[in-house]
Amino acid sequence: MFVEEARVVRCHDGWVELESLQKSACDACSDKGCGNGVVAKAFGHRLHRMLLPDPGHLQQGQTVRVALPERTLITGAVLVYLSPIAGALFGAIIISMVQQLSGSHNEPMQIVAAVLGGVAGWLFARHRARQYERDPACQIKILQGDEVPLTLSSTQQDSDV
Repeated sequence: MFVEEARVVRCHDGWVELESLQKSACDACSDKGCGNGVVAKAFGHRLHRMLLPDPGHLQQGQTVRVALPERTLITGAVLVYLSPIAGALFGAIIISMVQQLSGSHNEPMQIVAAVLGGVAGWLFARHRARQYERDPACQIKILQGDEVPLTLSSTQQDSDV
């Protein structure tokens, strides 16, 4: 799980609104000249707000740790980046095969098919993202106290120490 600190902005009606500061990909590069650090400096720090179910003990101004399962991040990246590209390729390949069978060649039609395939891939990604949004296993979780989300087995942890 990816763990981040967030500040409680507001608690109301069984929900808690949290605010988290976006960081660069790694803290080391935000001060050096790598690409992520340069982009982070160019766009400044962004605050992300999220609304989560209140576990019942949080107060405004309190700092908490939230965890995002790796599955959610990886699935989201695949949906956002690969679905439109796959749709565009699929659209272009299908129209190219149809044109090849008919003996014609129309490049603008292939471009339009690729764009339509990309849009179809984006719509598919949006639909699937909404399904994952309702999946409890993919939700952001508020960690309780010293709770540490571990994904390694105990034998792997012992060998790393």
